Amino acid sequence: MRTLVVMACFLALGAFEARADYKVKDYKFMMASTDKNVVFVMRTFVNGLGAGIAWANTASEEKLYCQPPQLALAVENYIDIINRQIAKFAKKETESKLEDEYVGLMLMMGLTETFPCGSK
Repeated sequence: MRTLVVMACFLALGAFEARADYKVKDYKFMMASTDKNVVFVMRTFVNGLGAGIAWANTASEEKLYCQPPQLALAVENYIDIINRQIAKFAKKETESKLEDEYVGLMLMMGLTETFPCGSK
């Protein structure tokens, strides 16, 4: 039953195919959408991206970032980190170059800057 509901959500979106990664242009467009389903897809993608990066960080001997152990991150935190990275990048890059960057890169760079490791 759960699978059918998820499939129905994706079919309802039509124009947005499932992808391994989205670019900043897609992220900005989808997060600004008035269609709740479109925003839901991007929020779900960002949450999965954050969880995947966290698992990779946990499995890695050399940590990518050093999140405090008592701090649990949620999708709102990941979105805030991405938005801050986009704003930071916008000051250094052209709009077209920024929009061509991947959301995953924005989150990874943001996590690294937000939670730096002491020895790096």
